[in-house]
Amino acid sequence: MPRKTRPKTQEEAPFLITPPRKKGKPPLPEPVAPKPGKPSLAYLQEQRR
Repeated sequence: MPRKTRPKTQEEAPFLITPPRKKGKPPLPEPVAPKPGKPSLAYLQEQRR
């Protein structure tokens, strides 16, 4: 296994390692919130209805 896989996870996704520290709140603060340029699937499905 390449050693570059481990450090890359911390450098590329630091926000993914921080949330788990706080227990009680979900890892995704806004799972349904549409992102600028990339709207979430849930948001698009609700708009279509």
